[in-house]
Amino acid sequence: MTMTDSDRTSEVMDLLLQAEGMLLKMIETASGEDHVAHVAEVLRTLAALRMRIEVPDDDDKRTAARIHERASVQIDCDDGLCCEAALHDISAGGALVECDPPLASGTRCKVILSGSAEPIPAVARVTRHGVTPLTFEKLPPAQHLALVKHIERYFARY
Repeated sequence: MTMTDSDRTSEVMDLLLQAEGMLLKMIETASGEDHVAHVAEVLRTLAALRMRIEVPDDDDKRTAARIHERASVQIDCDDGLCCEAALHDISAGGALVECDPPLASGTRCKVILSGSAEPIPAVARVTRHGVTPLTFEKLPPAQHLALVKHIERYFARY
């Protein structure tokens, strides 16, 4: 069985997240400000590396870095259907969600993130393997900025 580029990227991301977890534990037990500052600097470097991995390649259809965020979101469809969905990843351009029943292609909806005041308008694309990619519609500047800041927090949380 040959590893694909996607498999290798996923493996590298898993290792980076494990390293971040170990460094976070070190901060909890660290003594001395110099030691904590050094570990925090390593964490920032890992976050920058993670961000470089997540930025789409030139041949990728995506136009924005995505983060793998496991969370529950509310989906309110224009046809009246409301459901809770599992968020798999999110970017400034869209999200990947899993809900039951799956959303039909072309379904217009609003995504409500936990802790977010405003719903994000989106359109469902083709559902495959139980997950539905959503494309965010043109957002007002303030809402787009809030979404980008949400994503940046993932990369710069240290």
